[in-house]
Amino acid sequence: AVDFGWHFPAVGMTVWVGVGFLLVQPNVSSRPSRFFERATSGVVLVVSLLLLVRGLTLFVATAASDRAQLLQRRGDIAGAQLAWRQAVKFDPQPTSSRAIGWNAYGDRSNPNWASEAQAAADQAQRWGRDDYFVAHLLGRIAYAQKDYPVAEAQLRRAVSLDPLFHVSFQHDLAFVMRDQGRLNEAVALLQFTLEQADQETYSQNPTRSSDLAYVAEALGQFQLQQGDAPAARAAFERALHYVPDYRPALDDLASLK
Repeated sequence: AVDFGWHFPAVGMTVWVGVGFLLVQPNVSSRPSRFFERATSGVVLVVSLLLLVRGLTLFVATAASDRAQLLQRRGDIAGAQLAWRQAVKFDPQPTSSRAIGWNAYGDRSNPNWASEAQAAADQAQRWGRDDYFVAHLLGRIAYAQKDYPVAEAQLRRAVSLDPLFHVSFQHDLAFVMRDQGRLNEAVALLQFTLEQADQETYSQNPTRSSDLAYVAEALGQFQLQQGDAPAARAAFERALHYVPDYRPALDDLASLK
């Protein structure tokens, strides 16, 4: 894809050079002063060089990002982290910092996981303040540290920023409520989430059906905690409606027999 702007410096540089070429051409009626010609040429040269440098840094950052994704898929998280950090160094994008944060969050064997994940999430938020995935990460970090007010605030923010992914966000929010002793609110939220998803054809997307199975299974677990086994059974069966071989729901139903 080709577009104009800072992220496509080759196009921008071409425009700058063209404009500069036109500006420094002699004018038949009134030739510009030698100072103006040199100043204009100098500005065009400097801007062109800056755009060229930017293009090179973007090239390096893109290569590092591609390498990070490949290593991530191979399960080499340590290598992916190094590649993501290189990508951030050359092009500070929220996506790369977010990946660093999630990898740090998932590595609980690292005693500094929380501070590293928080630092990466804060950095990503500076570059993408309205990034709902960053808000989700911040909520998960706070929840893991039992900072429930912050976790709830960040997860609610994630939902408000982009409702498209609200299923997983509201699932996590329900656990925050449950752990604060608000079990009834948590159950109501999960029920609302499933009803809303069905109305929005979210459940018809095969790539999202696992999210709904996850929510339905959590709903059944919460309803068991309420002592409502029939409702829990229905929730587990609903999870299997979304994903027929969803193992947690199969195990839950077997335990009810």
